Amino acid sequence: MITELFIGTQRSVVGVVQFDCTLSVNYSDSCEITSHSVEDGEDISDNIRPLAATIELNGLVSNTPIALLGGLTAKSPVLTDTVNPDDRVEAAYSALLKAKDEGTLLDVGTSLRSYENMAIENLNVIRDAANGNVLNCTISLRKIVIATTETEPIPVQSAVKKAKDKGKKQKESSSEAQTAKVQSILSKLAGGLG
Repeated sequence: MITELFIGTQRSVVGVVQFDCTLSVNYSDSCEITSHSVEDGEDISDNIRPLAATIELNGLVSNTPIALLGGLTAKSPVLTDTVNPDDRVEAAYSALLKAKDEGTLLDVGTSLRSYENMAIENLNVIRDAANGNVLNCTISLRKIVIATTETEPIPVQSAVKKAKDKGKKQKESSSEAQTAKVQSILSKLAGGLG
């Protein structure tokens, strides 16, 4: 199983990290169910809210990939000025580290599913005698939902006029109330005298 991480922004791909093989992929799609306590009986639930999708993959990148398995090339497609283009391990590690540090959004393609707008939460690399000069890494990614806002200008004259009109209405209503109160008192006095 080959997994690819497309490094770029808004559909313009800067580079691709292509794993020689993916040892495991853990997909996680969760929801939050809100609950409220009641005086008697079980808690009640009134809302289900989906949470951002997460994926954790463990993959390998080597300098000598087996070309027959997935059409891998010996040179890494991820190239930088400071990395040897013939060193796929170093190029892949540098690209992943840079994407994590800069918060670059990635597109992830696996055999089961494709994801857009994923950010690296955790990059864990294992180097030991057993795997030699191989990049054995576990990457945790989370989907980023981007919110946008819209602003609309409020016409200044309209807002000022509404405030003035509101002030006039309040003055009129308070003077009308006072007049009604005086008339009520006068009518009581007139009724008591007559």
